[in-house]
Amino acid sequence: MLELGPLEGAQTYLLERAGAHVTAIEANKRNYLKCLITKEVMGMRNARFLLGNFLPWLETSNHKFDVIWASGVLYHMTEPLRLLRAIAAHTDRVFIWTHYFPEGGNPHRPPFYRRRSVHFADREIPHFDRLYLRPRWRPLACGGTAAGSCWLRHDDILFALRALGFSRTKVGFEDRQPYRGSFALVAHRESACRGADDRS
Repeated sequence: MLELGPLEGAQTYLLERAGAHVTAIEANKRNYLKCLITKEVMGMRNARFLLGNFLPWLETSNHKFDVIWASGVLYHMTEPLRLLRAIAAHTDRVFIWTHYFPEGGNPHRPPFYRRRSVHFADREIPHFDRLYLRPRWRPLACGGTAAGSCWLRHDDILFALRALGFSRTKVGFEDRQPYRGSFALVAHRESACRGADDRS
């Protein structure tokens, strides 16, 4: 399986404990070093950590994965639909945990500063750009590789996944705090579900 943005490797460890062989890609150099420490301290043998930006890697790689684990990364992207499209090219199963922009929210409420639309699958999908409000110790902060990111609305994320062929989605849990709302979901293509049924 592929894990995007493992941070310090805690979820990588749990995934390995559950029996997965994990390739994890981390762009932040400090976090990457934390992952290497976690791997050594916890004796992880079935996890490989790579340093780099996972989006261009996905867009140039031919690898296929049983599962892609994308926890805490979608809302750090400047082009979140581009990431979803890249994920869809490499797997039939994905786990996502992400923040989302509230329905009817103010697109100019800091740290958000702009609403723009992106055409995707015959629909104009609103994108809400935001800046990172980082203190002076910015190198220690966690986040994306750019100066800001873009959030999507809850239902637009689900729509994009369906448009990319993930016909089955299930939300596991959700937090509806204003401007901090988040949810976790798993999404499958129908073919992946049939394959699992055939093996059972």
